[in-house]
Amino acid sequence: MRGGDVRRGVLWGVMTGAAIAAYTLWDAHAVGRLGLAPVSYYARTLLFQCALLTPGILRRRAGLRTTLRADWRPIVLVAVLSPLAYILVLTAMQESPVALVAPLRESSIVIGSLIAWRLFDEHGLGRRVIGAVVVLAGIVVIGL
Repeated sequence: MRGGDVRRGVLWGVMTGAAIAAYTLWDAHAVGRLGLAPVSYYARTLLFQCALLTPGILRRRAGLRTTLRADWRPIVLVAVLSPLAYILVLTAMQESPVALVAPLRESSIVIGSLIAWRLFDEHGLGRRVIGAVVVLAGIVVIGL
């Protein structure tokens, strides 16, 4: 990998981390200080997301139908489990400090990356392990 690619990858990683930190802190503020119920807060954010994403989906209608026919089972699984996980995290943020909940929330990235390598024979185990170590180090720092 060239030096420019590494710097670009680190930059994207830092920007992703900053975005995750921002929405995690906002979520904690919304369900903690503002006292919003996790399910209704999630429903409102979902409506906003739908409004933003609908124009792009409408432009790709044919591809959407094909994808739904071919992959409906995993789509339904994600459609059920992802909101459930998000609502559970929001509920945990009501009960515990965000410094404890956020690191555990992001540990799923590490687990998912390693599962993808193992189950789908994806390449780059070394990069995944390095990334996992960096994420885990961040989790430890946040937890302290």
